[in-house]
Amino acid sequence: MARVGTGVVAIFLAAILVASGPSAASKPARPWFNWLHMTSAKDGYALSGRDYLHYRLLRTTDGGHLWHQITSLRPSSTPDIQGTTILFSRGVGQHGFAVERSDNSGRTWTESLPVRNSPVLGAGTPRFVDRQHLYVDVPEGAAAGSEGEALYASSDGGHRWRLVTQTHVNHQRPRGLPFGCDKSGFGFVTPNRGWAGGYCAGGFPFFLGTHDGGRQWHRQTLPGAPRSCSCETSAPVFFSRRIGVVWISGEHNNGAGRWFARVYWTADGGDHWRGSRPTSGRTSPVDVVSRKVVWLFGRLAADPPSFPRLFRTTDAGRTWQSLHVPMAVSANDELDAVDATLGYAASGARLWRTTDGGHRWTTIHAVIAQK
Repeated sequence: MARVGTGVVAIFLAAILVASGPSAASKPARPWFNWLHMTSAKDGYALSGRDYLHYRLLRTTDGGHLWHQITSLRPSSTPDIQGTTILFSRGVGQHGFAVERSDNSGRTWTESLPVRNSPVLGAGTPRFVDRQHLYVDVPEGAAAGSEGEALYASSDGGHRWRLVTQTHVNHQRPRGLPFGCDKSGFGFVTPNRGWAGGYCAGGFPFFLGTHDGGRQWHRQTLPGAPRSCSCETSAPVFFSRRIGVVWISGEHNNGAGRWFARVYWTADGGDHWRGSRPTSGRTSPVDVVSRKVVWLFGRLAADPPSFPRLFRTTDAGRTWQSLHVPMAVSANDELDAVDATLGYAASGARLWRTTDGGHRWTTIHAVIAQK
């Protein structure tokens, strides 16, 4: 047998390493979905990361297969997206925040003036009332089922922010936002009129309204809701000055341990609410898709601990459809529907899609584009 020189062997081995090394050593990074919002069958956004210190804001234009990071800034909470406009807050220093805004789907960004206030631990999701009026909730620390929260508002498109109310000073304001219960954020239909949602371990559901932009609050009851529950009420989502949706879910405090969920619609700007009850017991967070379409994962009493059912309405809660889903979904997983038939679900690094209203689901192998 002919003897091969060491130089030839070295060149041969180097060629093998060049050919096989990158594919073996640099596996594509996969998103860790903390939040998901698809705007069409191809376009969407996600927060990737296990905690807010490591969040990355990603965008896809191919239906969720390939994701691109669109800013190096780290959001402190989930964004709000309206058309091509994106809003998110981020921490500034140890006790401050700023709001970032893009009006071209993330290609360029403008930053608000920073807000610095000693109790601030980080800001929540900035949200629109209209193009000029915005608001953001700022958590101020929690203890034993209670949570401090501040409300900031902007009237110039998010450039400057002013403090409206803080729970930690409301002992001097009997109608201020109370410290008790954990908070779920705010939902405003006009710059002056809005609601606050929250989670309470007992007593009335936390659903408070304001008529003066958030300085004074009053409790509003939802028809058919229990008078005492361990339950969460969402902040309402409005689609016009009149049409809005809010949901409540939790456990009755009557000793029976019965779980319930109700979704409410208003057609008069929040003066009155009409309740609808899907047959679900315990549920994951509800996805309000449009003024008529709502999706949620849930389970019945005999179901396993995960949420193996999808409940869906396309007629504003007058009828509900219940479907079994093939994947194991938990309360912390993301459900994001685009319309009555197209929906996505994410759990950690896993992503699924349905195009027929939840009857069949396919797996999407999502990866993050390499820079």
